[in-house]
Amino acid sequence: MTAKDIENIDLSVDAWIDRPIAQLLGATASVIRRSAARTYPPASGLTKVESEVLDAIDRRGSAAAREVSVLTTLNEGQVSIIVRTLMARRLVRRTRDHSDSRRQLLTLTPAGKARLKKVERHLKTRQQLLLDGMTQAEQAQFLESLLKVLHNAKRLLEREEPAQAAREARQAAQR
Repeated sequence: MTAKDIENIDLSVDAWIDRPIAQLLGATASVIRRSAARTYPPASGLTKVESEVLDAIDRRGSAAAREVSVLTTLNEGQVSIIVRTLMARRLVRRTRDHSDSRRQLLTLTPAGKARLKKVERHLKTRQQLLLDGMTQAEQAQFLESLLKVLHNAKRLLEREEPAQAAREARQAAQR
């Protein structure tokens, strides 16, 4: 989405009432991501994706790169590049998994934890700005509604996955 596209977004309910909810959510996410990409480096010294990788590792305590990829929705190649950068900056370290010596785990260094705290403060401020103008009750209702949409989307996906797998199996058998 370009700056011009963002500038021209119609913010009226009438403009969105008959359009797929995914378009509104996509436009919203795009604007938020674009804004975040501009504010993360000055606020934390990290890009948004670097902070996402730190957060994913921190949530698990330690994590393999593949797990970080799943948690962040970044592909494994992107995670690998970001991890090398974070390791060079001494924010992340790689250690052997005690239960499987072939597996390597990523953990945050003390400097990585401190940097993540900066990111969390930045996120808290951004969240307050994004929800500006809403009362606490409205914020809670908004989040509840958004979670219902997420729940329903997951249910739809779960219902559609077996049909998709069957189609793919039929196509593979025809080849």
